[in-house]
Amino acid sequence: MRGLYLAEAAMLTQQAKLNLISHNLANQRTAGYKSDESAQTSFNEWLICSRQSMGRPAAPSFSYQPVGSMPHSVAVSEIRTDLTPGAIEETGRELDFALSSGYFTVQGQDGLIYTRNGRFFLNQEGYLVTADNLPVLGDNGAI
Repeated sequence: MRGLYLAEAAMLTQQAKLNLISHNLANQRTAGYKSDESAQTSFNEWLICSRQSMGRPAAPSFSYQPVGSMPHSVAVSEIRTDLTPGAIEETGRELDFALSSGYFTVQGQDGLIYTRNGRFFLNQEGYLVTADNLPVLGDNGAI
């Protein structure tokens, strides 16, 4: 039975890696996109627990009961974003900008957003905005 748990842990780790790779591939043409990378860790022993439902169906809670231990397992230890600057390409648009370091600041609905995507437009009032119509900010507010 422990072999099944070990295989499951390895498959879940590989699935997480595949999810990151597919996300990175889907966004490779997104201006300013920074790819994610995962780090795996192995450990000598892992406590296997069984999740058991407790309480009412309307407000379920769970308890975890130890089943045993499993040696030599693997798991994703962290996911980190690669902040290495990408290549800067000429687009021919007057409102496309690129930064070799730092971020553009835009005003989001819930606060400030930092982005490397420098594809901007002018709105009806003449302010610089993102494709989502979020205002680009400078030192003194909207540009």
